Amino acid sequence: MLSIGTVVLNIAAFACCAAAVGVMLAPATAMVLVPLILFTMLIPITVSGWGLREGATAVLLPLAGATAAEGFAASVAFGLVVLLSALPGVVVAGLATVAKPVSP
Repeated sequence: MLSIGTVVLNIAAFACCAAAVGVMLAPATAMVLVPLILFTMLIPITVSGWGLREGATAVLLPLAGATAAEGFAASVAFGLVVLLSALPGVVVAGLATVAKPVSP
């Protein structure tokens, strides 16, 4: 159930980022196109899918009536949101390495 929830929330996050740049995706369209777009991030030739995701979005979102530029913008917005959402974990990891346990 957690995996399904993660997938649904990733699709919803991408749809919200697309809406933020002016591309309104119908739920059915998002459920079909967004997994294909995000799947490109699994190809291990880039860092976090940057570049491949934008290319896939520029190619696939015109199928939903958007332009390639709008697809590119939606993908960049999604990448930035994911990056920003990961930053608190970086801070916690940095603090964990700075705080050293006291030896007895």
